[in-house]
Amino acid sequence: MPFDPQFIESLGLLPNEYLYFYYHNREAVQHVLDSGKTRGEQVQEINESFLSEMKRLRHGGSEEETRQAYLNCLLKRGETYMATETGHKLDS
Repeated sequence: MPFDPQFIESLGLLPNEYLYFYYHNREAVQHVLDSGKTRGEQVQEINESFLSEMKRLRHGGSEEETRQAYLNCLLKRGETYMATETGHKLDS
């Protein structure tokens, strides 16, 4: 969650993560500008990498390798979700 526990407690409910853009709009915009990459661009890179891997696996990859490549793609998308917007820097 992009909200600290005290903020959530003060609301008295668990906000949807997209409310980050309402409560912290200036910070979110600045984080995206500072990163030089939008979420759409991040996802495009992840998808291109995944599709490249699928093309490679099409010629001799096992079912398990294909499944693992798909799971890795989903994991990468999940790890990067809201990271840029909230200012969480990623190692990869």
